[in-house]
Amino acid sequence: MLNPLQKIVVKGKEVELLLTPSLYRVCKERGWVIESSTDLADIEQAYIRLLYAAAINANNIRRFDDSSIPELDITLMDMQIWSFSNPSEFVEMIKKAIELLSGKSVEQLAKEEEKKEEKKKRGSLLSAITRLLRRS
Repeated sequence: MLNPLQKIVVKGKEVELLLTPSLYRVCKERGWVIESSTDLADIEQAYIRLLYAAAINANNIRRFDDSSIPELDITLMDMQIWSFSNPSEFVEMIKKAIELLSGKSVEQLAKEEEKKEEKKKRGSLLSAITRLLRRS
């Protein structure tokens, strides 16, 4: 099992990311909606926002335990620059986020999606055959 507390370096400083469902509370409190279309750029932006929320989540929980800890001093822009400057690390962090938040690896989710697609295709083929047989 992966550790939900991950670390990255942004602007030369170590930043913690807490990839637990509580990060969605950060989004809700701030009125953020993290969603995307099937467009790759939209998906990338959604994950940058998700990781930024994870950084805020970690900072909030650290500050809850120790009020002397300062507020997070990075911005969404800083996260955007980090993702662009560290593409392989960004992809690995996305994989970890997916696994930690869904409980399944990217590979498992891809296999499940393939199975769904196969069922759809079979269903479509079956319904097409059934329609042809009804006509006969």
